[in-house]
Amino acid sequence: MPGEILRQGRERSRQLSLQQAARRGSSLPLGLVLFALLAFHLAPAAARDVNARDTSERDIIEAVRVWPSPDYTRLTIESKTPLRHTLSIVPNPARVVLDIENIDLADLNRELAGKLSPQDPYVSQIRTGQFRPNIVRLVLDLRTDVKPQIFTLAPVDDYGNRLVLDLYPTTPADPLLALENVVLSPHVAGVTLEANRQMAMQVSGEMLRVLRGERPEVLVNPDVWARLGRR
Repeated sequence: MPGEILRQGRERSRQLSLQQAARRGSSLPLGLVLFALLAFHLAPAAARDVNARDTSERDIIEAVRVWPSPDYTRLTIESKTPLRHTLSIVPNPARVVLDIENIDLADLNRELAGKLSPQDPYVSQIRTGQFRPNIVRLVLDLRTDVKPQIFTLAPVDDYGNRLVLDLYPTTPADPLLALENVVLSPHVAGVTLEANRQMAMQVSGEMLRVLRGERPEVLVNPDVWARLGRR
């Protein structure tokens, strides 16, 4: 009799253990399901919050100006806050690469549209793109080798923070060569009587050729003579 009671007690204990294990097993998947549903609903909202913060914290581009001149070309990017940037030169073909952090590509393209003149002496085109998620890249394709100089200017009067890029030619242009109605010949120097005589003969001979409508023997800018001949 005591043995039978002991056996029934053991059986009852085993059934209770199985029931408790079943209850624990059934609750585990439910918890996982609830966690997955909660993460599913909260993730898009969190992503929207991050995107909203990224957009609101972008540095705002207020204006872009490109000013060409015979001496250099200037690119100015005006913004509400100072722009973090990196500048590099890429050869073959010659390019200047400007990376700017935390700006909107669409804003930059809108302000840059139509600003580059086809007659710019140093820049043939400006290309833009999203180089990295937080970096916009400007590529300035060059007509000739340049020496870039970049600096920033603090706000003054109606102007905000400005990032200024100046492109100077590695070999400065002679202002006389920019004139379309001037024909240049090399400079000849000498200190002896014979050299002075030869210089006088060469200069007078070139002048006579020009007066007769003939092409000078020695020219510094022969392309100008070709244009003058077509007039």
